[in-house]
Amino acid sequence: MNKKFVDYKTLFLLGVIPLIALTDSALNGLRIGILLLILYIISSIITPILSIFYEPYKSIVIVIITTTIASIMNSFLNHRFHWFSDNLGIFIFLIPVNSLLINNLKNFNNIKGFIAGAKDFLIVVSFLLIIGFIREIFGRGTLLNQPLLNDDPESFLLLPFSSACGGFIISGTVWFFFKRGKE
Repeated sequence: MNKKFVDYKTLFLLGVIPLIALTDSALNGLRIGILLLILYIISSIITPILSIFYEPYKSIVIVIITTTIASIMNSFLNHRFHWFSDNLGIFIFLIPVNSLLINNLKNFNNIKGFIAGAKDFLIVVSFLLIIGFIREIFGRGTLLNQPLLNDDPESFLLLPFSSACGGFIISGTVWFFFKRGKE
């Protein structure tokens, strides 16, 4: 296997791609972050039982469990909150294969514990919310779907911020400031 794909940062980036694609508004960032947190909490309750499995099979079982939970969550959202499910669409099913979720369920549950893993996910939720705020304000001129910079949000559009490429640029910038803040 190519060594650059063994690197955690590369896998993290591949796992965050669907999350970045959804953060075109602050509400979508908050929605996907809350779904990710709920999925982590439910999966964290179930995955300690998986200590009977060894490593190659443990990851597969975690993916199967989280996918099942995501399917149940999607069915519930389709039934009760149709507008919520329409907004997120097929990306709900990309949450379980998110490398961040799998690594946290595999490693942090065993080493750091549930609280440390939940803290990491709250950081991710805030990260997604900040990206959503920036992309919504500068991409559409709105904040929480209310006009902010211009009375007509349809006339205000900065394409780099509202496109997926802008999501990567903004996420890289926000990630840089998160790292600087820790130092």
